[in-house]
Amino acid sequence: KDGRWVAGLGVHSATPRRWTVEDIELIRETAERTWAAVQQAQAETALQSGAARDAFRVQLTDALRSAATAEEAQEAAMRVLGDYLQASRVVFGGGDEGSPETFTNHHEYCRAPAMPSSVGQHRWNAFGLYIGTEFLAGRTLVVNDVQAHFKHSPDELTAYEMVDIKAYLAVPLARQERITAYLAINHTTPHAWTPDEIALAEETAERIWAAVNRARTEAVEHARAEAALRERQNFLDGIFEVLPGVLYIFDLDENRVVFSSKSLLARAYSSEEVAAMGDEFVINLMHVDDQPRFQEHLACIQNLGPGAMATFEYRMKDKVGEWHWYLNTDTVFLRDEDGVARQFIGVALEISDRKLAEIALQESEARQHQVLEASRIGTFDVDLVSGEAIWNSMEFELLGLQPGEALPGAETFFRHVHPKDLAGARASWESAIHKGS
Repeated sequence: KDGRWVAGLGVHSATPRRWTVEDIELIRETAERTWAAVQQAQAETALQSGAARDAFRVQLTDALRSAATAEEAQEAAMRVLGDYLQASRVVFGGGDEGSPETFTNHHEYCRAPAMPSSVGQHRWNAFGLYIGTEFLAGRTLVVNDVQAHFKHSPDELTAYEMVDIKAYLAVPLARQERITAYLAINHTTPHAWTPDEIALAEETAERIWAAVNRARTEAVEHARAEAALRERQNFLDGIFEVLPGVLYIFDLDENRVVFSSKSLLARAYSSEEVAAMGDEFVINLMHVDDQPRFQEHLACIQNLGPGAMATFEYRMKDKVGEWHWYLNTDTVFLRDEDGVARQFIGVALEISDRKLAEIALQESEARQHQVLEASRIGTFDVDLVSGEAIWNSMEFELLGLQPGEALPGAETFFRHVHPKDLAGARASWESAIHKGS
């Protein structure tokens, strides 16, 4: 065909015979038809083989994709390859780092029943020093019959016999002058390896190694991410620890706190107890007088602009029933696509001591006012810089004035002093200013 001899059909006679033109034409026609049938059979076999290889590649891709670790990738690929080639054993291993004389079979997949395990460390010279040489050169080893292989010594044949290997195909993955890894396929009987089998073994070895490297890279990146997350969490924990208040995030849709750096209350409820309260947490623990203002505060937050803050003072009840005062400073943390606030972030600072002091001061001033009113004593405060004065109601009354009728101050006071006492009153006033008494 096309000037090349591809096949021949011979017809022989046991006796002398003169071949006729018809005989020759019949033989030629038979040869043509036979060759056409052979080509058709070869095409169908190639088509079936190609479809089978495509199915194998799809199965191998699925197996490698579902593997989460390097070990899972190796085991899955060995199983798929071993079943497709109907091999007795498939092994994945590598040269031992720091020990050029040894190698280790890390994983194996055995299809042959009761086949001895080859997993573990071995010496190169036990199976033939030529293996390491060929591997480092990056050449695939193809041995159809271990017994007939001219490079094997009697001791080496014994080593193969111990692991029941009669034929093998080994694909090396040599990197940086070291046998990084290898994929080996074993048979318990002699086997003539085909070019398709060799090509599939080499392709599978490369894909296993790529999957192993990818899994290892992902594992390293995952470990780095976890370490970075732990470092960040430790950093945040340190900030939360020294933060004078409690950092929190409040979800306006769920009407509850979704994050808190620590418990708001000194005598705290457990996280399970708070979760059980749900959106009733505020209603159950916030003072009833403060709850309407809290709703107003939430409405105020909805209208906050970028960077703006709102404050709110309120009381919360701890687990033993004691009340604590808090000051919240809040700003919008999360908005939806329409710009509506969905979450706000804030800091809650306990101000119980300050509020108790303010309340005590207010009560003291109220009592003082009652005493002054009952004693009919007028009082006034004067700003010596501006001259502005503040009188209590009794001061106005004692001078016969109504609040707002006259401007409080020194001159208003002196106009109501008896002329005989005016000089002494002014002298006392100046003395108080200059001497403090």
